[in-house]
Amino acid sequence: MISVPDYSGAACMGEPPELFDIDCHHHNRLGPFNSCWMCADAKDICDYCPVAQKCVGWGIQAKSSGLIWGGMLFERGKPKRLRLAKSRS
Repeated sequence: MISVPDYSGAACMGEPPELFDIDCHHHNRLGPFNSCWMCADAKDICDYCPVAQKCVGWGIQAKSSGLIWGGMLFERGKPKRLRLAKSRS
């Protein structure tokens, strides 16, 4: 059974969920999904989040795919570091 982590105090609370959903990013015209500005925004939120490590653990446990958990992109339940563009221009 998968236990849902306590997200109290998570930096993403109140943010739009699609910000962390890679499938929503594919229509972005700024480049590949792993370098788009939406992913950079999601990662920025996770970088300072007090529960980011719990989110990474949740992504692994849930075998997540196509979502950002704890600032990492998950593909088939495996975390990958996001490769981000240096600027939004």
